[in-house]
This record gives sequence, structure tokens and C-alpha cells, in this order.
Amino acid sequence: STSPVEVLLDGIYIILRLKNRSNWRYFDSCSLESRLQLLETFCLSVEDHLTVAEDTNESKSYFDRLSVKIVDNLQLTVKNIHIRIEDEENQYAFGLMLDELSCVTTSSDWEKTFIDRTTAEEKDSKMYKLLKMDRLRVYFNSSPEQMIESSTNENALKVMSEYLSIQNKYDSEL
Repeated sequence: STSPVEVLLDGIYIILRLKNRSNWRYFDSCSLESRLQLLETFCLSVEDHLTVAEDTNESKSYFDRLSVKIVDNLQLTVKNIHIRIEDEENQYAFGLMLDELSCVTTSSDWEKTFIDRTTAEEKDSKMYKLLKMDRLRVYFNSSPEQMIESSTNENALKVMSEYLSIQNKYDSEL
């Protein structure tokens, strides 16, 4: 087909809470034992991957072309993003809000387009992607009245979406 794959995600709300330092687990990545364990895990995953690749070699070319076509023409849009990090122990919260983040395939003139690099004539053509961010806002609250993490899921969703609408109202008054 000659239509792009369009993905739209609306309303991404993420709340992260810092752990108390007494609950932290430290990992020594410099020790020889840790490095050997990581290397062994990596080798096993590579071996598994190579075994699977040998089994699917016949159908690989069709799926490779299809996946290249999909990735080349993927249009991703994420709207109403709010990420908040809370520290209940020190009573502060900070976060970021973004109205829209989109990524589309374009021509060299930055016009939306469809490309097919699986054909011989377009095999070596350049691919351009345009990333657009709309209204990124960052906040820091040193004395939050209510920590969202400790509330119910329904209340947390309500509070997170209210932050976006309050900020949009404030921006329109400016």
C-alpha cells in the first residue's frame, strides 16, 4: 500500500515516586564478577538470536521489506503528555507537560510524503523525519498540597489532566 501507518496516543500520564534511600539497592558494575555475568547474559542472548535467525531465513526477506516500509512511513503523534516526579519524603514535585509530540516522514523540502525504499529506484534514497514538539512546559512545586502518588488511580488521572487544562487556561490569558 502507499499509505503511511498513523499511530495516535492521547493522554499519557506518568507519575514517578522516589524511593527512600534506605530502600536503594546498589549494583557494583565495576567488579569482575558483575562484568562476567553481564558478558555471559549477552552471549546467551546473541546465541538465541542467531538460532532464531537461522530458522526463519526463508521468510526473512519479505518481513524485512515490510518492516522497512512500515518504519520508513510511520507517523507517530502523542498528545497531552504529563510526566511528574514526586518525593514524598522531602515534599516536592516536578514535572513536564507537552501538548503534542509528532514524528513524520518528509521529503527533502520537509513536506509529508510516502517513501518505498524497498524498490530498486529508491533503495539508496535519503529518508527525512520531522520531529515536532508543541508547548513544552516544565514545573517545580516545593510544597505540593497533595502528593498525587498517594491518591487513588481515578483521582490521580483527574489531577494530572487538570494540570494540563489549568496550564492551557493560563497560557491563553498571556
